[in-house]
Amino acid sequence: MQLYNDKIDIIYDDDKILDVRNFIDNMWNGLKRWKILLLLVFLMTTGGIVAVKSWNYTLLYQAKLTYVVTKTGDAATDVVITGRLSASFPDILANTGLSSDIKQKVQIKEEKLPGSIRMYNTSSSNMLNVMITSADYNQANAMMEAFQETYPVYASKNVGTVELNVIDYTLATENPVNPYPQLKYILMGILSGGCCVFVLLVCYALTRKTIRRETDMKKIVNLDCLAYIPKVKEKKRTNKEVRHILISDKKVSYDFRQAIRSIQSRTAKHLKEENAKILMITSSLPSEGKTTFAVNLAQAMADEGKRVVLVDCDLRHPSIGTMLGIESSGEGLQDVIENKLELEKAVKKYRDHIMVLCAGKAREDTANVLSNPRFQEILDSLGSEYDYVVIDTPPVSFFTDASMISEYADAGIYLVRQDYVEARYVREGMEMLANSELKLVGYVLNYVEAGFLKYGYHNYYYGKSYRYYKQKVSDGEN
Repeated sequence: MQLYNDKIDIIYDDDKILDVRNFIDNMWNGLKRWKILLLLVFLMTTGGIVAVKSWNYTLLYQAKLTYVVTKTGDAATDVVITGRLSASFPDILANTGLSSDIKQKVQIKEEKLPGSIRMYNTSSSNMLNVMITSADYNQANAMMEAFQETYPVYASKNVGTVELNVIDYTLATENPVNPYPQLKYILMGILSGGCCVFVLLVCYALTRKTIRRETDMKKIVNLDCLAYIPKVKEKKRTNKEVRHILISDKKVSYDFRQAIRSIQSRTAKHLKEENAKILMITSSLPSEGKTTFAVNLAQAMADEGKRVVLVDCDLRHPSIGTMLGIESSGEGLQDVIENKLELEKAVKKYRDHIMVLCAGKAREDTANVLSNPRFQEILDSLGSEYDYVVIDTPPVSFFTDASMISEYADAGIYLVRQDYVEARYVREGMEMLANSELKLVGYVLNYVEAGFLKYGYHNYYYGKSYRYYKQKVSDGEN
């Protein structure tokens, strides 16, 4: 497998095919990232559904009455008459004075009855059933009493003299015939809330175009992955002290340290093959961990007995001096370039085998400084004195500084923060570097966390287990 690339080959892939693994991982990460907001959406949706259903739900109470219809004494004839009374009842209720008589007796002022009256006959019998349903059980009982007093008159007008004998009379009670289905509405609310959360997560996953794994990078550039560097999770501190992640700190995870050492080993091998010394570290965007990586890579090189000088070329936002606690009095690389300070005085010792050349005071007009021929002389001088010159550069997508520095570097490593930088920024950065003669050793995927679908890291860094994962990551081939 070729690691050292003489030319950066940009791959233009429309990426229209959905990557299922990335899609599921993005949903899982979205759930973790927005869990509080999604929980609120879930609770509000669930509560809203339950509240609306409860508001619109009406409890109903029912009174029942059963007549035995007798007219001729002939059973068959009585059954026919019973059927006729049942069939004609809706017309009698709507078009005669029955409804008005009931309202008058119950003292109802509304135009319509505050309930429903239903009549039906039992099949092949002379039993006539009446049900009165209302939202008030007292009203249902009052209407039933009024109905019993008034209906026989209207029945006789319809079919002639007829006897209606009551054989069953059941008043409405405080127990509704349609109890409130609380569990049903809660389940409906939970289902609706879950659907809302799912839709939001799907939208989130579909709009995420960030780099998550090596397969994503293969759609952009023909470049090898040197390693995956695991994300280091630190305990919250009560004081305001900021502890930087350094491989010299034994409290830093074993897997992080091994990942850095693996990169150092592979990088050193190929720099030696190319007789290269000046190595630049860059990334697409700020906050990808570029400076931390450069410092740790320099330490790993020094641990192998190599003399290393770490150069802070991020003139806009210098940070290495502060990170390592090196006092530079605001003087550094730019002062040496402008001949305001001697190189020997600007280079500070950090620890055995590691020297640091700070950037100096932050400035925005960096083009004149980096294009100065003196910059090339400084790098050549450092290259002749040290085994390796590690340069920390600004993000390549935002400024031309990194492209200018690439003209002086022998090789480079491109850092990509997992699930942070979008593919378009990586492609833009690679395109800018492709215009230079820089040879990239490879790229590093930083701040790596396992997604919902776990994927192994055995090919990229070595260790017993990643202690920060909730579940052990498999060691399958990637």
